[in-house]
Amino acid sequence: MLRAGFLYNQTMHESIKNAEFKKLNRIILAGRDFQESLSAVTFMLEEMDPKETETYTLPELRRLRCYETTAIVAYARAFNSQRKGKQDPFSFEDINLSLAQDELDLHNKLIGFRDEIYAHSDADIADYSASIGEFEIRDGEVMRFMNPQHFEGTRLRWNEYMVFEKLNQKSRQACDEKMSELSVNHKDKFKVYSHKIEGARDTIKPESK
Repeated sequence: MLRAGFLYNQTMHESIKNAEFKKLNRIILAGRDFQESLSAVTFMLEEMDPKETETYTLPELRRLRCYETTAIVAYARAFNSQRKGKQDPFSFEDINLSLAQDELDLHNKLIGFRDEIYAHSDADIADYSASIGEFEIRDGEVMRFMNPQHFEGTRLRWNEYMVFEKLNQKSRQACDEKMSELSVNHKDKFKVYSHKIEGARDTIKPESK
C-alpha cells in the first residue's frame, strides 16, 4: 500500500509539473506577442502627431494602419484560446497582473476589435462603401466598374496609444518575471547557462549535468 501510494503521488506530481510546463510555454508565447505589439505601438507613436492636428497622405495613413493592425492582432493573439488547440488559454491571472481601469477598458476594446474586425471578413461589419460607375462606350454597350472605398483612418487615439504602450510594457515584464519563477522546476527541458561575474567581465558557460 505504501508503494502504491508512493507511485500515485509521483504520478500526481508529474501531472502537476506537466500542467505547469504547459502554462510556462503559454506565457513564453504571450511574452513574444506583447513584445511584437509593443514594437508596433512604438513605431506608431513615432509617426503620429500627439496633438492630432496633422493631416496625412493616403500612403502615410496606410502605413499607420499597418502598425495599428500589427499592434492589435499581436496583442490579442496572446489571449487566443484556439491556438492550434494545443495551448491552454492565457489570462492576466497567469502572470499575477492587475490592470488599472483605463488599461482594462483598452484591453476589452482591443479584444473586441480582434473579434469583430481583424479576425473576420464579414460583410456585415466591414468598413466600406461602394459605388458603381457606368459608361456607355458605344450604342447599347455599357462598361461598368466597382469603386469600393474602405476606412483608411486609425481606430485608436493618441492617448489610447499611450495606455497601449504601458499595457504592453507591464504585460511583458510580468511575463518575464513569471517565466523566471516557473523555469526553476523545468531546467531539464531547456539549455541552462551559468554566469560568473569576474569584475566587469561576464563569462557564460553551459551548466554541467
